[in-house]
Amino acid sequence: MGRIEAINSNKEIMFGYKWNYFVLCLTFIGWSLLYILTIGIGFFWLMSYTQNTFAEFYLHVKKEYEPGKQSLVIHNLKELRTKTLSTSLETTHAFTV
Repeated sequence: MGRIEAINSNKEIMFGYKWNYFVLCLTFIGWSLLYILTIGIGFFWLMSYTQNTFAEFYLHVKKEYEPGKQSLVIHNLKELRTKTLSTSLETTHAFTV
């Protein structure tokens, strides 16, 4: 797959999800401020949590995607974040043990 094909594919897959992705990114502002206030102590937890959340978002969007069909909108971002928080905690625990 070339660069142009990848960009076009991404546009098609993300149709209907861009606002949800933007809102999901905004939810991490508070976490980032907390990271700054603690002088970077929570860096590993924050990075793990954000990366797992974005990966879970991508998997959900990809699962809902059907070529040629308009994408459905994720209605429950809170459920998505709760699911990724438990995954993130499991991943972090595996690294600390």
